[in-house]
Amino acid sequence: MSFFKPLLSLKRYLLRKKTAERDLDAELRAHLDLLTEEKLRAGFSSEDAHRAARIELGGIEQVKEEVRSARPGFWLEMLWQDLRFAARMLRKNSGFSAVVVLTLALGIGANTAVFSVADVIFFQPVPSVKEPERLKVVHEILPDGSCCAIPPKSYQELKLDRQPFVQTAAYTWTEASLTGDPLPERIEGAKISAEFFQMFGARFARGRDFLPEEFQPGRPVAILSYGFWQTHFGGDQKIVGRALRLNDAQTTIVGVTASDFDFPAGMQFWMPLAMSAEDWNRTSPGQLHMLGMLPPDGTESRAQSEATVIAARLEGEYPPTGRKLILQLLSFRVQVNGNLTPIFTMTLMGAAAFFLLIACTNVANLLLARGLARRREITLRAALGARPGRVVRQLLTEIVLLALLGALLGLVLAKIGLVLLASGMPAETARQIAGWSRMGLDRRSLLFGSVATLLVAILCGVVPAIQSASPKLSECLKAGGATSSLGPGSQKLRSAFVCAQIALALVLLVGAGLMVKGFANMLGDARSFEPKTLLTVHVDLRAPRYEDAQRRRAFFAQALQRLSAMPGVTSASLFTTPPLSNNDTVWCDFSISGQPTREHEHHTVLQN
Repeated sequence: MSFFKPLLSLKRYLLRKKTAERDLDAELRAHLDLLTEEKLRAGFSSEDAHRAARIELGGIEQVKEEVRSARPGFWLEMLWQDLRFAARMLRKNSGFSAVVVLTLALGIGANTAVFSVADVIFFQPVPSVKEPERLKVVHEILPDGSCCAIPPKSYQELKLDRQPFVQTAAYTWTEASLTGDPLPERIEGAKISAEFFQMFGARFARGRDFLPEEFQPGRPVAILSYGFWQTHFGGDQKIVGRALRLNDAQTTIVGVTASDFDFPAGMQFWMPLAMSAEDWNRTSPGQLHMLGMLPPDGTESRAQSEATVIAARLEGEYPPTGRKLILQLLSFRVQVNGNLTPIFTMTLMGAAAFFLLIACTNVANLLLARGLARRREITLRAALGARPGRVVRQLLTEIVLLALLGALLGLVLAKIGLVLLASGMPAETARQIAGWSRMGLDRRSLLFGSVATLLVAILCGVVPAIQSASPKLSECLKAGGATSSLGPGSQKLRSAFVCAQIALALVLLVGAGLMVKGFANMLGDARSFEPKTLLTVHVDLRAPRYEDAQRRRAFFAQALQRLSAMPGVTSASLFTTPPLSNNDTVWCDFSISGQPTREHEHHTVLQN
């Protein structure tokens, strides 16, 4: 009963306020009448008894205020009063309010947008994976410390050993020329092993997984991604069994993945990893990306130790190239988004945080200046009996209201920023970031924005509110209120805020300068050529009629001859990797004839 009584009282106070006030008036009048009768019985005259009763009871309005403050829900009424007063003050000083709201909106909006990007990369579950913590990626470590895909023979040994992993899969990126439409199109896909879709627990919107016999050479079948199915075939329900012409070969579509599957990110089709026995025995690095699922009770350190033992055994079976075989297990999230993406995102988050702190110090300075202009008002309120805590609460309400308005505008700016980022991001780059298509403002972003708003209100408002709510009456009266100057405490605060602004801005400027310098250095490396006069053309000769190397060489020789003879063309050449790019890079091991290879010595060459 004691639990429901305050709730009933709160309901009565909020929903039947006029009735509650009438009851309070009646109760006070009845109490005053009882005191008056008591004084009359004590021998007081009628006038003296009434005056003595009022003195004993106290001021009627003061008593009412004390009773109201003891009721449940009184704080709601005070909050409503504070909000109404704060809204009037902000409307009265619209210029000041607009500057503060815009400043906070830029800070909160930038941080919310950056968090939305970081949330997809760092915190949200990896798309298409049920247990990402158990899924590991196996890389080979090269002598220069970089990592790359593993040789096919290493994958075969790790798969057959079954010690580190309970399930393995492999894939490699590929491209195909799609012909048969009005214009040919180059599409991106992956060649996968038989266990690939099973490892991810992938579902299919149409059709099925690959059959075991389809992993033999000469069985052109493909599974389409959900997005490619929708954009190129309009979601045709009879897509299974249709034939596409990929790389000049008729390829049968056997399935379409569900909309929630997107690995590798941005793939438009998948084909079986059909390799000959000779190809499976290759030992050159950089060919197959391997995935391994740890046992439920397995650990990464144990799997790493077992992979190291297998690598040591394989090293003795490989041809002597001087390359030490080192296999390393990496987190699946690193494989999904790359090694540099977290660094870039954390740098962006740090810059956004500094920007928000600069906005907070700027707003705090504005609030201190605004508090100085309102010292006369606050002094009069204190002289009339307003408690310092009440004044602080009122000032904090104004600051919180400003922060809320800034947060609402900031969310709009964050949404606009994310849309501009999505539209400006190259499609090739966006496809490499898992979950990029899901990036946007969601509940987690709104929660982050709410927390940021609360922190902004605390950082911006507490110190200026306390400083403004405790004016010295004597100083204000001597100065006349309107010409009041800052006291020593306020001057120190403003100086501290200015120093913080300069320090934070300096960090951002230095960071921006380093980024510009790095970009300039990168461009400086390209001064040996003028890209404005260069044209590049991607040529894909994966059609069956170009399987013979002699025919490919003849094609390129004829193409170079015709291009060189065109008017305006000064020279023409072939390449596999464009300048300032790592796309389609081919590294090969080599040894020098007649020169013995020393231990741990390794020679590689970039084929171009």
